[in-house]
Amino acid sequence: MRHTRRISGSRAVGPERPVTRTVCPATRILFCGPKWTGGDNHGEWEKSPYNPDFEFYNESRITTQAEKLPALNEDLGGKGVRNMVSNEWGAAHVNEVPSMAFPEAYASGQLRAYHARGNGMSGMSSWPQ
Repeated sequence: MRHTRRISGSRAVGPERPVTRTVCPATRILFCGPKWTGGDNHGEWEKSPYNPDFEFYNESRITTQAEKLPALNEDLGGKGVRNMVSNEWGAAHVNEVPSMAFPEAYASGQLRAYHARGNGMSGMSSWPQ
């Protein structure tokens, strides 16, 4: 059985709301997003734009995505949002910032970040579920 949902939440039809998504309730997906924060050496983390000590750090790069993806996940009937981060320092920070900004999403398990060892961000099938 298929259900159509509008991202806008409205049932109105017309050119002002043309975007729809079809959701099959039996197929629950997990949204995974990679974040390159450098390899497994600390020197690369120091140069990462996700490092709060980096000259061009912008926390909203993390919080904006952490705000939008859980809503999309819910609208599409997903299982959750997972950020796969390339080093342990980045994973700790990418968990810390949204967990403070969106404690409900973290408490429910809908939003998490994990360290995906430095394999060029490939091998997604071995990432945590």
